[in-house]
Amino acid sequence: LLEPIAHPQAPPEPRYARAKILLGMNLVQPVDGDPFKCKFTFTQQVDPGGAIPAWVMNRFISREAVQFFDRIARAARRHGG
Repeated sequence: LLEPIAHPQAPPEPRYARAKILLGMNLVQPVDGDPFKCKFTFTQQVDPGGAIPAWVMNRFISREAVQFFDRIARAARRHGG
């Protein structure tokens, strides 16, 4: 499960709204019959804060999820996956 944390190098800035993760999950499951594959489920519920329309936030989150999976795949290839 994902949960928000405070990071000392990125304190809240009063001039900006900061999105909050309310609930999230990354679930990795094996694929039956193929030891070299897995099913990855990623979900999160976010409060964007401020005045960001939901459609903007949804578009951003969708794009970020794809980039996240690309980074995971590149890391796996670098480490012999």
